Parts: sequence; structure tokens; C-alpha cells
Amino acid sequence: MGQIWGSTSCGGDEVEKRAHYWVAVDYLNKARAADPTLAEDAAVQIGKGPVIAAGVDKELDELRALSTDSKEYLLRMQQREAERTGM
Repeated sequence: MGQIWGSTSCGGDEVEKRAHYWVAVDYLNKARAADPTLAEDAAVQIGKGPVIAAGVDKELDELRALSTDSKEYLLRMQQREAERTGM
């Protein structure tokens, strides 16, 4: 695919400059096909974004939610404890 696009859209050494990108995209597409648990928008580097898709592991989903929405988590915890203790 990259070769076809490159030969029709790029001149000179543009194909060579962009080849590494096409290889990376190809590997990512092959990895997604082999492992459906990869996130649709999987980061190319571990630590730079989600790698495992949401819904694969409940605990992981809860930890992600906590890391992005900690204020809401603390409010729910406060409400739960207030109800439990009657305070």
C-alpha cells in the first residue's frame, strides 16, 4: 500500500523518508489482527497511551478510570462512607 501511494504521491526520496512509517503501520495492523485485545488507538510506545483495549480486564478499567478521574472517585467514596457511617 505504501509503495503504491508513495510512487503516485511522492517524488524524489520522499518514499524512502516515509518507509519507516509504513512499516510501523503495517506491524501495528498485523498486531491488531493477531490480538484483538489491543486498543484501537494503541500507543506505539508502552507508557505513551493505552495498549490494552477497554473491557478486557475489569480491574485495569477501574485503575484507568481512577488515574483520569480521581476527584469523582473520591466523591463517590466520601458519599459511600457517609451513608455507611450515618455521618
